[in-house]
Amino acid sequence: MPQKDQIRAAAIRWWRRDRGLYFALAALVLAQFILRGVMHWPAAAHFAVRYLVRPYHRAMGWLCSFLPFSAAELCWAALIAFCLWYAGRTVFFLFCPPPEKPAKTQSSKMLKKSAAERENGRPLPEGAAERENGRPLPEGAAERENGQAAPRRSRGAVLWRRTLGGILTALAVYTGYTVLWGLVYYGPSFEQQAGIAARPVSVNELEDTMRFFRDRINQTAPLVAHVAPGVLTGDTNAIFDAADPLYDALEQSYPFLDSSAVRPKQMAFSRVMSWINFTGFFFPFTGEANLNVDSPECLLPATIAHELAHVRGVAPEQTANFVAILACDTCGDALYAYSGYLLGYIHLSNALYGASYERWLAVAQGLCETANEDLRVNNAYWRQFDSPVSEAADSAYSGFLQSYDQELGSRSYGAVVDLLVAYYGPSAA
Repeated sequence: MPQKDQIRAAAIRWWRRDRGLYFALAALVLAQFILRGVMHWPAAAHFAVRYLVRPYHRAMGWLCSFLPFSAAELCWAALIAFCLWYAGRTVFFLFCPPPEKPAKTQSSKMLKKSAAERENGRPLPEGAAERENGRPLPEGAAERENGQAAPRRSRGAVLWRRTLGGILTALAVYTGYTVLWGLVYYGPSFEQQAGIAARPVSVNELEDTMRFFRDRINQTAPLVAHVAPGVLTGDTNAIFDAADPLYDALEQSYPFLDSSAVRPKQMAFSRVMSWINFTGFFFPFTGEANLNVDSPECLLPATIAHELAHVRGVAPEQTANFVAILACDTCGDALYAYSGYLLGYIHLSNALYGASYERWLAVAQGLCETANEDLRVNNAYWRQFDSPVSEAADSAYSGFLQSYDQELGSRSYGAVVDLLVAYYGPSAA
């Protein structure tokens, strides 16, 4: 057989063997195109978020709140275990390829049919007797009847099928994530619904707002019992218990933030999250807010508020930080208020430091020693995780945010400064 015909026959054979995977892959690619169209059609995006995604998050968050552990963390563990199993099985099949499945030809179907008719005493179809009385059997049938082993798949075929399966699995997960979270970036924004608009700020406004947060920190720091630098109460469970009424006051001002009762979850593998620079995450498949409890406790209440902002449909990171600070400020709990002011101060301080070192120094020198110790402990904790792994994780997350038109990537955490100045600054109404 000429080489061209061999290649064509192999292509046809591979298509018949894996066409189910090809159809599934095409369906997922089509789904991605449809979702991208919905994202850039505001009316469709708002409808999907309001009537499909948000109700799903409320329902799943409520159900998972009855579990004493993080269902999201269990899902991640299962996904990692599946990936390891899939990779190991792929390596095994490369060394021990599975047998080739016989193709279902018309001849083999006729043989099965004729055998059944012989058993029932019915006449054979025209031409079947000749095939059984000397005509050659379908390819591979003689070997199977003689007890010979079926031919094995080539390593190339095995590698292609396993790679295709891996791509299909990854795309299926990504499509689900896009439906349950990516669409939220294109739904009604907090700024639109609350009437708060971020704008470029002057150095004077930045300095005044940073001074405001510094003074609030100095006022609330004596009200918070510090067990040690960076450690507020030393009772993590108490901090999580105090999160229940965290958004009550803010929901009265902004009813669209209303959500079902979702208890934030402590992560068992918090140390692993620190290695990849994550203080927490919202898992849209289960509607849970998951927290890294290995990081310094001084910012844990503010981080809880941040993840609960995601639970309430606030997707952009800079806006979730702002809403978290606002919730901590209005909740009436000194512990959460101090942590929220500290988070806002960090972002404002970083911005003013880059704009004017002299003005930053003038404000920073007035910060109380308690807060300075907390900041030193927090900086020292995260400095130990500076590595290519954390940088790669940050780059990957930046790329993920940019895929949903979040142009600042992970730097969008610092864009909260404009919102803080607009709300707390000297020109705020």
